[in-house]
Amino acid sequence: MPPRKRTRAGLGFLCCFGSSEPLEINLKDTVPLQLLEFSSPMPPAEELHARFSELVDELDLTDKNREAMFALADEKKWQIYCSKKKEQEDPNKLATSWPDYYIDRINSMAA
Repeated sequence: MPPRKRTRAGLGFLCCFGSSEPLEINLKDTVPLQLLEFSSPMPPAEELHARFSELVDELDLTDKNREAMFALADEKKWQIYCSKKKEQEDPNKLATSWPDYYIDRINSMAA
């Protein structure tokens, strides 16, 4: 017996809703995205490149990835540098964003 041909409406996850019309998505969050603001201004290009070079060395990247990092715009380099340094200053603050943190906390409470 040859395979049965399906109509377009019968394919995909929309068939579960019984309609081939696309669903409308409404966002209820009206807060606009905000750029990160850094407490210190971007240093001169030479200093920025020296700091960023140290950061890239710490990351131990492959040559291809190192080249890609150094090809970024200065503003992006500064953003990466600041976010990485902020993470290093207070590692426990960012630890709460990982599920492992909460799993460990629950396990310690259960013990």
